[in-house]
Amino acid sequence: MKSKVLLSSLVLLTLGLTLFATPVRGADTYLANIKAYGTITLTNGEIHEVNVHTEFMAMVPVEINSGTYNATFQGQANVTLEMEYKYAFSFEGNLTIDGYTFPVEFTIYKFRVSYTGVYTATGSLTVTIMPISAEGATWVMMHGYINSYGDLPAFGWCGVYAKIGEWAQAFAAWTPGTPTIPEVTNFYVARLVNTTLVELNYSGADLYIEGLWNVYNVTFIYEPGVVPGNYTFKVELLVDHGEGNLRVTDNWKNFAITITGIDEIKGTVIHYCVRQVEIIPMGDVSSSSGPGIPDYKVDIWDLVHAAKAYGSTPVMMNLDFSMDFNFDFKIDIYDLTTIAVNIGESY
Repeated sequence: MKSKVLLSSLVLLTLGLTLFATPVRGADTYLANIKAYGTITLTNGEIHEVNVHTEFMAMVPVEINSGTYNATFQGQANVTLEMEYKYAFSFEGNLTIDGYTFPVEFTIYKFRVSYTGVYTATGSLTVTIMPISAEGATWVMMHGYINSYGDLPAFGWCGVYAKIGEWAQAFAAWTPGTPTIPEVTNFYVARLVNTTLVELNYSGADLYIEGLWNVYNVTFIYEPGVVPGNYTFKVELLVDHGEGNLRVTDNWKNFAITITGIDEIKGTVIHYCVRQVEIIPMGDVSSSSGPGIPDYKVDIWDLVHAAKAYGSTPVMMNLDFSMDFNFDFKIDIYDLTTIAVNIGESY
């Protein structure tokens, strides 16, 4: 029996307050975080309606103030199979608000889509624009799938929670090649243990984190049986406080982790958000669209998804490390409770 090992990480809830500050600006634009929802029509000899609920950053004309607007999108969408049953819709085009037009790029994910290819994309969206400040506290959360380790294909997960200019929590867990369910299962884990630099729009990266990392080889040993039952596991330290960095690039599409002593880790961003003043709660791990597709709120969909995975460990098909909030390699009562206490929170 084969399995997908969804490897995710710990997201720490941190409280903080910021002062109002001046947005990051260019000559005629400023950097803003944009929430968008609505419907976009894809056409290419056939017509498909796509519901959009996403978030991205863009340089917005100074004539458009922060707030909520009706907008139109015109551009194209490239629909690709990202992984089994999960499809990426990568949009690139122009957003028009009150007569002002500016370029945007964003990606959403859908399950069990029956088409792929490049499509003309047009639609109406409701957008909320929130300027990114050059001063004060800024909070960032990012989740991504790992797809390569050095020259090898890999399967895994990466997660980041950070306060810009101060500290970051970053985790990655992956296995080279295609995961299976043997009685002995190995995977790698990297953890940022000391942050020396964390900035937005630094050194050509959308998000740049630098510091010291530990890397581990984790081995799970299961008792024989069709369904894994009792197990033991051991952790071997491979890299102790190695210098390294994590870089998110290409308008929050891709990431790479470079750590002294191991090969480079690369992957694709599946979800991110940037917040000032607002707190990012733990628990948003799914939505009505499916598991692994956050919807900027913690609700019953998240609790149901976690309940279905209860008791799972790295070798089991329904493990999702985005729900393993204390990063102990299993989904247990701590993880369900974490979601339950945050139900109703949005960000």
